[in-house]
Amino acid sequence: MLIFLIGFMGSGKSYWAEKLSTSLKVPWYDLDRIVEEREGMEVREIFSNKGEEYFRDLEHLVLAEFVDGFTASENIQAILSCGGGTPCFRDNMDLMNGVGKTIWLDPPLGILVSRLDKDSGKRPVLAGKKGKELENFIELKLEERKHWYEKARVVIKEPMPTLQNIIKQIDHD
Repeated sequence: MLIFLIGFMGSGKSYWAEKLSTSLKVPWYDLDRIVEEREGMEVREIFSNKGEEYFRDLEHLVLAEFVDGFTASENIQAILSCGGGTPCFRDNMDLMNGVGKTIWLDPPLGILVSRLDKDSGKRPVLAGKKGKELENFIELKLEERKHWYEKARVVIKEPMPTLQNIIKQIDHD
């Protein structure tokens, strides 16, 4: 089986992928990094040079190839940290739910704002957004994406979840 971590930027997908990987003794991958390696440029450059439509097509292709590279079974075989928009395009959410467990990391808005405020320089979509403007942007994007995120099989809403609790919720589903 595969585990897919989804959620808004700053929700902790890469952080928890690494922690789960160590604890469960399975490899973890970052979808954006795989796309970047394949394309030979960073995600922000792909958006800038080739457009979002091109990126979303490539992202879907890479996700489908990743899934095809693993055989579903009762044992966790890999963890994939997805981009914030991954579940919202093509049939990505259905694809992920069909072969594994999707985990929506959904911390409170205030935590996302705090994390992204410190990190906004690294994320072109957030450039120049601070304080209330950043909060409004995140709130709007979350509302737009909620429909897809809610399709996750497991939802982690805690502000500061523990590794044991995440594993317990994965096993419970």
